[in-house]
Amino acid sequence: MSQVEISSKILDIVFDEKELIFNFFVTFSRFEYALKISGYMIENETVWPDWKRFIEENYMNFDKNHSSIAKSYEYLDSDPVKKQILDNSKNLGWKVSQRGEKDSDMEWAIKQVKTIRNNLFHGGKIPFDPDRDSKLLLAGLDILEYCANFNKSFLHAFTLVIKKRRD
Repeated sequence: MSQVEISSKILDIVFDEKELIFNFFVTFSRFEYALKISGYMIENETVWPDWKRFIEENYMNFDKNHSSIAKSYEYLDSDPVKKQILDNSKNLGWKVSQRGEKDSDMEWAIKQVKTIRNNLFHGGKIPFDPDRDSKLLLAGLDILEYCANFNKSFLHAFTLVIKKRRD
């Protein structure tokens, strides 16, 4: 099977939702880029986005009842994202994400969004469930876009990516 045939088969799997999937990936990537550009990074040999510090500095701004995220937060909270696991028989399975006892509302929401991304990126969402997975992607987008507005330097970095790409 040629690369074109393989790509075509993959697109057939997610065809109806490829724009939503692409939008989620771009937004998530842009968010992580903005974290690093605005100083939320962990420096080792490589640079990683510091989600933890971003949450610690902004959780007080997070209102799960805000009109732009209330429905999305409720959806993620009432039907949490599942994580792909390896069960005792060494078979792939799923486990519902659990909220940590001390997780703020923001930390819980971001954990959900990161799990959505990980499941999709690492192949956990093939086959794609258009009903459930589309709702998860839309909820994740709502949460990311809401959180991007918490401080001006972060929002500038988040939107700067868009401007650079469009120029």
